[in-house]
Amino acid sequence: MRLCHIAPASLLGWLRDRDEELGHARSMHLIMAHVCEENPEYAAFYKRVAGEDYVILDNGAYELGAAAADEMTLKWVKELNPSEVVLSDKLFDRDETIKRSKAFLIKLQKLRFEGKTMAVPQGANAAEWFECLESFRYREDVHTIGVFLKAGSLFPEGREDLLNRVKQLKRFGDKNWHLLGSDTMLWELQRIPHLPVNAFIRSMDTTKFITCGYAGVRVQDVMAGTATYPERQQDYFRLPFPEEKILEIIDNNLNVAEQLLRKPWSF
Repeated sequence: MRLCHIAPASLLGWLRDRDEELGHARSMHLIMAHVCEENPEYAAFYKRVAGEDYVILDNGAYELGAAAADEMTLKWVKELNPSEVVLSDKLFDRDETIKRSKAFLIKLQKLRFEGKTMAVPQGANAAEWFECLESFRYREDVHTIGVFLKAGSLFPEGREDLLNRVKQLKRFGDKNWHLLGSDTMLWELQRIPHLPVNAFIRSMDTTKFITCGYAGVRVQDVMAGTATYPERQQDYFRLPFPEEKILEIIDNNLNVAEQLLRKPWSF
């Protein structure tokens, strides 16, 4: 499983250089259309790397409550030619998500977009979520299924329960799966990479490790319960490049993230 660390614009170059130093052949990013629209430094970075790295263009539904206007996302599809685009969705709304996603696929076809697409099932309950999944599962023009963090609230044991049900019912098909966001205590990252469900999960995106770092918090302390997860900083994507002490904590947190992918954390 790969992690996409969502970071302020000032930190993006440092993160990419760090990936290269660690021998990662191709950096993976999840970026948001509305942030590209608002932040020229952020947009300029992804214009430079979109041809080389794996760039997933998200519609910002989690931050905005519903996907940004299709026209804005399509503008950045044309500007960036990303590797993958998240289809339009609306949180907890099955019918609107199906409607908007299918309409967006038609718009991508008219643009002759040749990259991949990610559909994000939504619903007001577990049954609706699975019904939404079924509407995308057999489509050849949908390559990835995204599971947003709060979809776990529809299932008794959270998102891990959702994923286990997908596996038990053999509903994962031939798609890649991506986890949108991570929980504040990082319980999922301590478990999911080491469970059978990991076989069909390609990637996860998160701000947690960098948010903690900017607040001077080491994530191992959050996982141990000796520190609390800080709220994401205001105007997060415009935060300045961190001073040396904070950068060291961010680097520590990213090292912990990589360890979590390899083996369960021990305290």
